[in-house]
Amino acid sequence: MKKYLWAALMVLMAATGCKKEKTDTTAVFSISPDEVELRTGQEEYLCAYLDEHIVASKDVKWSSGNPNLVSISADGIMKASSVNQGNTVITARYKEKEATCKVKVIVPVQQFGFFSPYDLSKSLAVGEEFSWSVIYMPVTATYNEVTFENSDPSVADLTQDPNNQQQFTVKAKMLGTTTITARCGGKEAELFIYVDAVKASKVTVSPTSVNLECWESKHLTATVEPSDATNKKVSWSSSNPELVEVSNEGAIRGRRAGTATIYACCGDQVASCTVTVAMPEGAVDLGVSVYWAECNLGASSPFDYGDYYAWGEIAPKDLYIWDNYKYLEKAGKYVKSFGAVDYVFSRYGKKDDKWSFCDYDYQDDAARQQLERLWRIPTEEQFIELVKNCEVVAESDGFRFYSKVPGYIGQSIYFPRSGWMDRATQWQFQGYMYVGSFYPIDYLYDQPGIEAMFWTSELSSSAYSSCFAILWPRPEDVAGIESLNVPHGWIYHLQRYFGLPIRPVW
Repeated sequence: MKKYLWAALMVLMAATGCKKEKTDTTAVFSISPDEVELRTGQEEYLCAYLDEHIVASKDVKWSSGNPNLVSISADGIMKASSVNQGNTVITARYKEKEATCKVKVIVPVQQFGFFSPYDLSKSLAVGEEFSWSVIYMPVTATYNEVTFENSDPSVADLTQDPNNQQQFTVKAKMLGTTTITARCGGKEAELFIYVDAVKASKVTVSPTSVNLECWESKHLTATVEPSDATNKKVSWSSSNPELVEVSNEGAIRGRRAGTATIYACCGDQVASCTVTVAMPEGAVDLGVSVYWAECNLGASSPFDYGDYYAWGEIAPKDLYIWDNYKYLEKAGKYVKSFGAVDYVFSRYGKKDDKWSFCDYDYQDDAARQQLERLWRIPTEEQFIELVKNCEVVAESDGFRFYSKVPGYIGQSIYFPRSGWMDRATQWQFQGYMYVGSFYPIDYLYDQPGIEAMFWTSELSSSAYSSCFAILWPRPEDVAGIESLNVPHGWIYHLQRYFGLPIRPVW
């Protein structure tokens, strides 16, 4: 009887759905990639799949076999240790399924080259031997095997030291040239070997010391002795290319203030020149790509407004209107709500297809013409770079831009609330409302909007030029969020007859 009751109960359970849920045991759970090599400090994203379908990271439990070597976030982002190397396994679990990824962390070769960074060529006589070495950094690099290649074995023999793979010997066999290429950890360096009938015995550089201003250029001259030397090819290099760069012909250019050494090499002879780059007078170094002037063009201090210029004009004037704009050739028609449009210009715009100042147009750059030398009107990109690398703080009559670049913290430049000129009126502390042809009016709001605008070197359309505007939003513009009610700057567009101040860069 009990046996029949139990059978009836099982049938009832099946009929009412009381059964154990089955799981799909055929679906394949995997990680992509399933094997990866990371450089120290590198991050990599892992993705989990069930067959071909991506599994949401929130449904996957990630773990690392060695968190000190490779950590793994809840989103499946691996990050390799910045110092350690080795192997570990990342495991992903989804329900009852599990998949793994093999991870190898390596220390990459960062620097590699011949022992002397300026010694890129050697001059040998037939039968002469030369031994030298290469170095790589860091010394703990994972893949540190050094190999050498000789482009012309008939000119010279190349032998790598079997006891020290970083050292090698070259023996000259016949007149000619060969190139020794060294490789290590994905990097390579070249050494030129000249087998000469008459070797270079001396190289001199003239001058031996040079003073430059930033972006100023000069040319160095190298003399090889004796005059009948078989090889007179001179290679040039700089101890610090970020301060002073040098061309293959010995032309040097100062890039930033500081001192660097320029080397001239011929065979195994070396000469040098010390180059000192001076900070331009009246410039501030904020650690960005250009130096910024302390004050506006025409100002005697950072707090003065300076002079106002229409875009492309090099002298200030009393009245800023379209009728006296230097390059206006033909007035545009009037369109309701937009003012006058479709102006025709004799220079800059559709007629000559010039949209910015460049080397041949610096005669129209007020900063270059008033200050001469290498001062010029900034580009849009340079203003944007300034904003991204500075913190803007409002002061009583202007705004101070403090550098956030490491090594330049504390350096700053000051922009006064200089506004702009339209007709014969100086506008400042504006609200955002414009009427007619984007005409500013300043009596609508107590809180300021646009505080000052400065020309860039670019046009945005035939009639409009790009300008950098410093703004201080009204509370209603930032929805009452106090943290957003801070001064900032960005690129705007303004009709080019307006009078704007100019903040030069070097």
